[in-house]
Amino acid sequence: MQRTQRKSDFNIQVACVTLAKGTHRRQLQQLAVDGQKPTAPREKNGYSKKFKSHMFNTIVCFNADAGKLANAENWMERLDTRLGITPDVRSLNNLLHSCAKLGEFDKAEDWIARCGMPALHPELAGLEPTAESYDIMIQMFTRAGELHRAEKWIHAIEKDMQIRPNLTSQLGLIKACLQLEQVVRAHRWATHLVKNGCAQNATYAPDIVKAERVKYRSSQRWNVSGLIDTVITVTEALAGMENSHAAHQWLRYLVGCGLKPEDAYGTWEKVRKVHPMQIISTVLSGEQADPSSPGLPPRTKLASLFGEGVKRSSLKSPNTTLDRPTSQASAMLGDDYRSESSMSKRSTNGPPGRTPRTARCCLSDSGRRSGAASPSLRKFLDAKSRGATPSLAWARSETASPYPQLNDQAQATALPALSDAKPSEQAPETEEVTEVPVAQPSD
Repeated sequence: MQRTQRKSDFNIQVACVTLAKGTHRRQLQQLAVDGQKPTAPREKNGYSKKFKSHMFNTIVCFNADAGKLANAENWMERLDTRLGITPDVRSLNNLLHSCAKLGEFDKAEDWIARCGMPALHPELAGLEPTAESYDIMIQMFTRAGELHRAEKWIHAIEKDMQIRPNLTSQLGLIKACLQLEQVVRAHRWATHLVKNGCAQNATYAPDIVKAERVKYRSSQRWNVSGLIDTVITVTEALAGMENSHAAHQWLRYLVGCGLKPEDAYGTWEKVRKVHPMQIISTVLSGEQADPSSPGLPPRTKLASLFGEGVKRSSLKSPNTTLDRPTSQASAMLGDDYRSESSMSKRSTNGPPGRTPRTARCCLSDSGRRSGAASPSLRKFLDAKSRGATPSLAWARSETASPYPQLNDQAQATALPALSDAKPSEQAPETEEVTEVPVAQPSD
């Protein structure tokens, strides 16, 4: 078995040398046809130092790609800058890839360290790792689950090259943290990625992600789907550890990126289960459609998360925040909470001469909502809106008061409004209803 392995390694080296010699000969023949002479200095065997550098670096790359780490290191050590056979950074990166595949993490770090010490290793003088070299080291340790060493190389690339790792390296680190159940750590690195970006993008703000997400997949410049999927995974992990506040903030980011709640229904539901319940304030007596009905106690329901469209009819003040429970918000608004609606406040700022609208007393008071000035007309429209067929005479009798002059004057001003009403709102004059509907409110 070992003999077969040696023969295979020898065949690879012979093939690399033969290929390099053939390339060199073709170059010399082309120079002869053009009437030029090679200017590079030659050694005794007739090959230039530039050609030897190219040949040795190619052999290193071939052995590294084939998984022959020992042979790749052997040819890498033959490269010597002092002899004019300079090593290439392409060979270094291929060597690092081979170390990563075979799990030789210490050897990979040793080769990186040699490049930074030209006094101890003059044969590698001039060979400097690139951003790709650092990314190889970061991805190597994230796949192995060694988070401390991966974070060390992230800080190293920021310190040595003043740039951020690429998107693939940072997403790999976040996923490695989640696999090791380091949720807070993953949340911190995800926040760091969104704020500081990478070597390609200075930041990953929601508008930048949304603009890239709407493009066709073939025209996208970076892996936007990988970023969205990673953020969704972080959100679900935070919801799993009942950190609803941080999870809700990531939902806000996803909505800003153009993601709808129905696109990730499971994620929204996981956050909703751990999010604090929404508190609905108490409904007092007289605030319902039927004034004689008792009030309703406070109750709770599942929270409305960001991006779902919050509808809270009880919050009528524009100064009330959605994060505060309804009961506390209504308590802070004072005694005039239901006396004036947001529409009436808005109408007071309108053009001069316009009468401000007043808020209705209860949710089903359609007569007051219509703006009718007469109490009897409001009584009539309110009963009609609930499906009854009352008459105007009945409405007048129901609203009779010990002040007939004031009542008649209000009714006289209300009669033209009744005649100008739409046909659907007018009461039939030929029909007289003697019985009052059961649903009719009592005074």
